[in-house]
Amino acid sequence: MLDNLKKYKVILASNSPRRKELLAGLGVEYEVRTLPDVDESYPEALKGAEKTIKKYKPKLAIAGYHKTWDLWRVPQVISEMNSGYKIYLRSYMNNVSFVYYCC
Repeated sequence: MLDNLKKYKVILASNSPRRKELLAGLGVEYEVRTLPDVDESYPEALKGAEKTIKKYKPKLAIAGYHKTWDLWRVPQVISEMNSGYKIYLRSYMNNVSFVYYCC
């Protein structure tokens, strides 16, 4: 399954050491692109990408474990921005960490 990622340019829009470690551990090549002084908390940070999400519907991987309400608020915000997404939730680390995959 991860071989499918080789045909894509993976861009990590976060300085999270945890995400970098996860991608590196999976052998996924990625590039980090962040804006200085940007609050990376969700779902407020998604508002900055609203135009892109509405217009281009990029594939998204969004952590859903920062705050309890992220579990329902993240998919709600994404659906409000673009109702064409299919949203999948996957748990990691014995259900301690959750990531939404939107495509």
